Amino acid sequence: MVRGPGVDRAGAGGPERCGRQSVAGLVTRQRGADVPRAVASSERAHPRPRGPVAGASHGERAVVRREPDGRWQIVADRFGSQQFNAPNDLVVAADGAIWFTDPRYGIDRPEEGYGGEVEIPGCRIYRIAPDGDVAAVSAPMPAPNGLAFSGDQQVLYVADSEQGLILAFPVIGDRLGEPAEIVAPDEVGIPDGLRLDTDGRIWTSWGPQVRVYVPDGYDKAQFLGAIELPQTVSNLAFGGPDKGTLAITATSGLHRVQTTVVGGGY
Repeated sequence: MVRGPGVDRAGAGGPERCGRQSVAGLVTRQRGADVPRAVASSERAHPRPRGPVAGASHGERAVVRREPDGRWQIVADRFGSQQFNAPNDLVVAADGAIWFTDPRYGIDRPEEGYGGEVEIPGCRIYRIAPDGDVAAVSAPMPAPNGLAFSGDQQVLYVADSEQGLILAFPVIGDRLGEPAEIVAPDEVGIPDGLRLDTDGRIWTSWGPQVRVYVPDGYDKAQFLGAIELPQTVSNLAFGGPDKGTLAITATSGLHRVQTTVVGGGY
């Protein structure tokens, strides 16, 4: 499974094509387009606002960052004295804090990490402050996965892949409030990665689709449409010169879709 695009503003690579697109007005079809250059750790990478790329690593059981010389350095691998389960996805807030999910995929599925023993009971969302302090900001969840901030960073959207739903958490300072379930499970697939555009629409990988939802208030979202792909989609990210290029990782490939939207910053 190809995972974790973190797209820069330039874009380079080999050609890929996407399947039928059904989100009218939001995407344009491109044939033989260059795949944007993606940077990833073992799971998900994210360009930091003013610094190196940050990544979530199943294998290291850590949040890492790539230094200018190409070396990967561990930012945090423990909560107190206990090692994380398998950091999976992250976002970097405007203040430089890193928020990330910590399910058990790298432990329960050794092919995605290196196995090991569970040290922290429960899977949570964590925040690494700019000074390096690590805090648990959610109650235990079955399988927190993709996450993304709303444009004003007042809401953190999180996919729980075991329950097959998307939650909206109010952001209260450096903590999270009680979540609302805004997207319910269905039989097509489960949510994984999440990104938002600057108009607040949620773009999420969902089985063999990238789905688009429009938040309706705090506690619900309306389904807008989907991009169909030939394989199960794992993650996605906006990039390119105008931040309108959607890079999509799937079972064995990297796909590129040119959209008419502008990707959000977090």
